[in-house]
Parts: sequence; structure tokens; C-alpha cells
Amino acid sequence: MIHLPYFIHTCPPPCVPPLLTHILAQMVDPTLYALPSGPSVSFDATLPAPDRPNTIPITHYKTDFAPTRTNLISVNDRLIVYAIKGGMIRVIEQNNALRTLLRGHTAPVKDLAFYSSTSDILASTAEDDTIIIWRVFDRLLDVVDPETNAEYEIGTDMLLKINIPATRVVWHPTDPNKILIVNGNDACLITTTNLNTESTDTGTTCTPKSLTDLGPILSGHTMPITDVKFTANASHAITSSADGTVKLWDLATFACVRTILPVLGPVTSVHFLHPADPTTAILIGTSNNSVLSTYTSPITGTPALLQTLTMTNPNPQHLNVNVDATGEFVCIGEFPARA
Repeated sequence: MIHLPYFIHTCPPPCVPPLLTHILAQMVDPTLYALPSGPSVSFDATLPAPDRPNTIPITHYKTDFAPTRTNLISVNDRLIVYAIKGGMIRVIEQNNALRTLLRGHTAPVKDLAFYSSTSDILASTAEDDTIIIWRVFDRLLDVVDPETNAEYEIGTDMLLKINIPATRVVWHPTDPNKILIVNGNDACLITTTNLNTESTDTGTTCTPKSLTDLGPILSGHTMPITDVKFTANASHAITSSADGTVKLWDLATFACVRTILPVLGPVTSVHFLHPADPTTAILIGTSNNSVLSTYTSPITGTPALLQTLTMTNPNPQHLNVNVDATGEFVCIGEFPARA
């Protein structure tokens, strides 16, 4: 189970510089509490703060997975999908609770993502060293279900299976035929329509001899990549790594154009602080995301440190971070300690 107890409010463009300005934690009344001003601020995550976000739980999904910083749940405008035991993926229709299972992986799923909020195309990768592209759609029934009065069911197609290990699958922001996968120290941009495939009993399969058979490689990190993000126009990608660096890549040449060394230690995550405008700032998470630092964008020049927020006394292994699409909030997820 994942808790999401912290919401950090940002000062979006045209605010210059873009900063983390407020924090909501354990909120009862909808009140924003200002963070102290200055380049270095802290927040004690163990204090019984009076400000929990006023949220309404819709449903509860319990899994047996260990804490992870990848995505084990994804949603579009109709469906909720999440990983369950045995490499299966549960699919639930939001409006009427119709459900089905995606069966294709034979080991636990590591990451999954819909292409967009309106797309029925889903990508997943698992510990069986496979990546699967699925289509999940509404299929009309020949006869209305007499028990539920449903006129359709959830249809599924396995469009493509790629036999190669990956820890992350990240869709290209403007092309549903392109996906960026993380494979150890490297990332590879795959164009699915360019792959050498074969038809099998289970569908279309690609079995590359090496990562270079799949597409151009982003290579330069010396330890595993921990996070990757595209710019909104797909001109650049940014990666973080356990080697302690963040790298900006030009996707026209697939060359690293800038390297940032924020700390002497692993970098846990990286985000464009305002996704629609990647030239404003980036957010870098270190120390298992308990330290969040904002920098000026590496796209516009050499990054300069703007602000550092330290979450004191956090659950040190289990903090996750995401930025909402508007760039207004940074969301910090916390896994409760297991009994």
C-alpha cells in the first residue's frame, strides 16, 4: 500500500525563479502552509502536522509488492490497471467495474504505463525479461449480459512482445510508436514499427541479439539509470543515475549535451518541474528522495542550484516523487513500515 501524505506547492511560471513555496501534510482544513524562505529549507515529516490533504478515497488496492519507484498502477480516462501476483495485470473499467486480467508475463511486473490519458495502448515490463505492448479496449457483446446488463466487455490484444530486460518503459510524448526503455546503465529509444519481428502462437515477437538492435542508445552513465523524462516536444530527455549524475540528451543526435553532479551519491529521481515548459527548472531527488533540489533548466544553460528542501526523519527507503501535469504540485509518496 502507498500513502501520499505530502503535497508540495510550487510557484509556476511566470514566477522567476520557480520555487517550492508551500507544503500540505496530514491536512484537515484546506490550508497551505508556507515553507521558510531561502535557498535551503527543511520539513520534519514525523511531526503531527495539522494539514492533511482533504481527499476522498475511491478504492483501495492492496498488493504484496515491495516498495518501488517505478509505476505499478496506470490509468486512462476509462480504465485502471495495476500489477498483481504472477506477472498478471488487473484491468478495471472505472464506470461500471468490469474487469479482466492481462496474462503474458511470467514474473512480477516492474513498470507499466498507458501511452496517454485517452489511449488504449499500454506498455509493461517484468522480471521475466520481456516488454509487452497491449491494446485494452471496449468490445461489444453479441448479446447483452443478463446479469449486469452490460453491452460490452473489456477486450485485450497483445500487440508486441520484446524479449529483452528493462526496468522502465516511458512513452514518447508525441508518437505512440516510440517508447524509451531503461536497461541497466543505458536507455534505448525504440520505434516499434521498425523492429524485426516474427509471428508466433502468442502474437508478434521481437528477439533482439542486443540492445542496439532495437534503436539508438543513450549511453554514458556508469551505474543504473534510476529515472528518465522527456521534454514535452521530445527534443530532449533527461536521466538520473545511481552514479550520482543527471544527464541531458539531445534526441536529434542522441548525444549527452550536459551533465549535472548534484551530490556525491546516487540520484534517485529527476523531473522537469513544470512539464509543459521544460526551460524553467528541474527537480532532482537524492538521498532516497528525502532531499529535493531545484535547478535552473539545463536546456537553457549550465544549471544553477535554486533551492533545496530536506525532508527530515522520512521513511528513508520508501519515498517516491512525482510532478503533476500542470507543474503546480510535487507529490511525495511514502510507504508505511511493514509489521
